[in-house]
Amino acid sequence: MPLLRLIYVALMIGAVVFYLEAQQFPGPMSPRDIGPAVFPQWLAGMIVALCAAALLIEWRTMPRLPWVEIARPFGIGGAMVAAVWLATMFGFFVALPFALFGGLVLVGSRRWVANIAFSLLLPLTTWLIFERMLGLGLGTL
Repeated sequence: MPLLRLIYVALMIGAVVFYLEAQQFPGPMSPRDIGPAVFPQWLAGMIVALCAAALLIEWRTMPRLPWVEIARPFGIGGAMVAAVWLATMFGFFVALPFALFGGLVLVGSRRWVANIAFSLLLPLTTWLIFERMLGLGLGTL
C-alpha cells in the first residue's frame, strides 16, 4: 500500500506546517487561559504521533525488499553523478554513450547489441541534427 504511506507522510508534513503556523497565534489573555494556539498544536502533535505509529506498524508487517532493490537507486544516482563529472572532464558527447549504456544495464536491459547501438546512435543522431541540420554549435558541451 504505497499510496497509504504517501498519505500518512503528507498528513505528517501538513501537521508540522499546521503546528508551525499555530505558533504565530496570539498568547493567552489571562494567566488561567491556555491560549488559542494550544488546541491546533495538540491536534498537530496527535496527527504526527498517530501517523508515525501507523507507519511503524505497517513497516513491521510489510515484506522486506532484497538489498539489490534498495541499492539500485543509489547506483543509478552515483552513475548520474559520474556521468556529469565525465561530461565536464571530457565533453558531453564523449561521456553520453557510456552514461546511456550504463543506465540501460542498471535498469536491467540485457540486450547487449541493442544497448551498444542505442548508446552510440543517440548521441551521434543528436549531434548530426544540431550541428549539421540546424547549424547550432554544440562544441562547448
